[in-house]
Amino acid sequence: MLIDPQNWDEYWGNKKSKILYDFIAYFYRILLIRPSLNYHLIRFTKPNSLLLHAGCGSGQVDKKIITHANIYAFDISKKALEMYSNNKYPNTKVVHGSIFNTEFGDKKFDGIYNLGVMEHFELNEISKILREFSRILKDDGKIILFWPHKKGLSVNFIKIIKLIFLKLFKIKLKLHPDEITYVHSKQHISQILKQSNLQLTHYYFGIMDLFTQSVIIAEKEK
Repeated sequence: MLIDPQNWDEYWGNKKSKILYDFIAYFYRILLIRPSLNYHLIRFTKPNSLLLHAGCGSGQVDKKIITHANIYAFDISKKALEMYSNNKYPNTKVVHGSIFNTEFGDKKFDGIYNLGVMEHFELNEISKILREFSRILKDDGKIILFWPHKKGLSVNFIKIIKLIFLKLFKIKLKLHPDEITYVHSKQHISQILKQSNLQLTHYYFGIMDLFTQSVIIAEKEK
């Protein structure tokens, strides 16, 4: 039985408490992140590649990528996977599992990507995840991570929203599982990747998504 310590099923299933966050997330995912995701995945992966969306959530961002590649939509939350399935995307396969131990064979995927995932883990957990990604990645494959920067727009916007609710309404707002590890710099990420025998090949934090996410492209050390 898979264990979900962060309780992502509750996050994806609790529609009532997510109304505000869903409104914010629509703007964030669709208008900011999806264009950047499309750009980087199309740039760094070949057409008809086999890609693992490792922590796929509801799949809002995958609308265009499915025309470029074949996707395994992978998540710990069954409720998220139900939502992903409702999109009825072609060229996709929905798989329930843990990113710590995916149970896929060695060197299966041409690329692995996610967004809004890595920041929810401690550094030792991130190392385990990256080692698992390296195991299931082909030797010439790419890992593409959209990972919030500590000075990013979304990080600071959510902090302001939480502060407003706390000061005005005495409500401690919890919009999603805790974000634990943010990106500090290109060098910071390079060091994290090295611990899992991965190397940083491209880094972007800029105007394309209004400084919302750090985009990290990594591959196996040669």
